[in-house]
Amino acid sequence: MGMYLNSRAPKGCKSYSQYITRIENGIMDDLIAIYENCGLSKDDSAWDALQKIYEQTDGKFMFVLDEWDAVFHMPFISREDQQEYLLFLKWLLKDQPYIVFAYMTGVLPIAKYSSGSEQNMIWYHQRNSVNILAFPMRK
Repeated sequence: MGMYLNSRAPKGCKSYSQYITRIENGIMDDLIAIYENCGLSKDDSAWDALQKIYEQTDGKFMFVLDEWDAVFHMPFISREDQQEYLLFLKWLLKDQPYIVFAYMTGVLPIAKYSSGSEQNMIWYHQRNSVNILAFPMRK
């Protein structure tokens, strides 16, 4: 299954909490609607819900994150919020058995903002001054 994550902030968004809640709710709403027999709850984290789906159905996912780095350009996002967002991406995508492939567009390489282990799961392709980040397929 494909998951498209849009980086646009909701109308009137003034905090990271509002921003990330929209993303998390969007993921969970889609998963609950499609995988209604997997016992998912709005209280589950996205990665826990995806793990449940994987364990029950062997379902794997491809993610497209359009402008993954948008949070680094929003005036209401603090440095701490940026680090929390990088952790969110790490928990969602890094070393997860339910991930087949993740494709992330953006103008900033993740290495500019992170010195952690999330960097070792990414390869970069630069084209026309836009960085394209991708997570390789699992065997």
